[in-house]
Amino acid sequence: MNVLHITCDITRGGAAWSTRLLHTALRSAGHSSRVLAGRPSPPMPDTETLSPMPLWARVPYHAGNLLGLNYAGLPTTRRIAKHPWFEWADVVHYHNLHGGFFNYLALPALTAKKPSVWTLRDMWALTGHCAHSFECERWRIGCGKCPHPEIDPPIRRDATHWEWKLKQRVYRRSRMLVTTPSRWLYDLAQHSILACRPIRHVNNAVDTDLFCPQERAPLRRALNWPTDAAILLFAAESLQNPFKDYQLLLTALASLSAAHRGNLVLAVLGEGQPPVIDGLRTLALGYCNDDRQLARYYAAADLLAYPTKADNQPRVLIEALSCGCPVVATRVGGVPELVIPGETGQLANAGDAHGFRQGIEDLLNNPAQRARMSENGRRIAVERHGLDKHVVDMLDAYTEAFRIWNEAEKGR
Repeated sequence: MNVLHITCDITRGGAAWSTRLLHTALRSAGHSSRVLAGRPSPPMPDTETLSPMPLWARVPYHAGNLLGLNYAGLPTTRRIAKHPWFEWADVVHYHNLHGGFFNYLALPALTAKKPSVWTLRDMWALTGHCAHSFECERWRIGCGKCPHPEIDPPIRRDATHWEWKLKQRVYRRSRMLVTTPSRWLYDLAQHSILACRPIRHVNNAVDTDLFCPQERAPLRRALNWPTDAAILLFAAESLQNPFKDYQLLLTALASLSAAHRGNLVLAVLGEGQPPVIDGLRTLALGYCNDDRQLARYYAAADLLAYPTKADNQPRVLIEALSCGCPVVATRVGGVPELVIPGETGQLANAGDAHGFRQGIEDLLNNPAQRARMSENGRRIAVERHGLDKHVVDMLDAYTEAFRIWNEAEKGR
């Protein structure tokens, strides 16, 4: 099968990672896979960046932004539909489309030409502008009067009702199958403007051969990490990521007892310099895009701390569990599908620093429970998120996309 992936980026972030992993797995399974990305990326087999638009072509895009309609002015259809890889493809798999390279108004025309699957990476497809709605429920009834115009992708004026209506019209005229990595997002999509399209739940995947448990003591010595303390790992693309709650973690750690702080090391993975907490040792690891090194970090840590304000099915959690690292996280989005209290980690409510600290303390005080959670997390990663299963599930989705497209062709 010839599969073309269209996405914003294949370098940084969860959507990029998922696209890159599926692309590689399909090729290993004997299929042909190519990627068209909106942003420049390092060389990879069968990947290409969409040619940049001339300045004059971006005038409608900027005009739309001034009106509060993100991306509606981008000349997407011609660039993609005329690309030789689009003509080559048997099926087109759309991933993260909100990144300043794709006009969602093009979906009816593009999906009429090729069987299509769209994997949602956040809530953007359901709302009048935002990637995550937090407490706002207006996406269910038509948006407008947006309480969070600053949430990515931000808007200059509130045209969220009109963007919501435009998306609704687009989806009704498109031929595509929608997939979601988390049950949480699947349930939301079923009660949204996307309910007019068939929707499937397909878990994200992890390379369980690469992300696997390793012997901790020699690994820590190789990393030059302390062997006489508990290691708490925090991982994010950036410490400034607005959807992650690094401040909640700092508050929780500052309230730990002096004894706990003295026997704990915080390893911080991500761009930015972590602040100093009195009595707590800190390792600044910086940003890492090397999967083999990431697997070593997860396997060497005792716990992963994942305080987040909004998430779908985070890459970080699947990788950590696959390496046998239990997790303390916040109860938002699809996180509870991975972090199961008492089985793979502990959960606290969003914004609850006291509950987060308690989760960390409970697991630090109970090595036997951590060992059991380590085994459970590894088992769940292998059974639900293995690459072989993911490829089979996506091929099933592609087959259904063919059926949807063919039925629409017969009805013309």
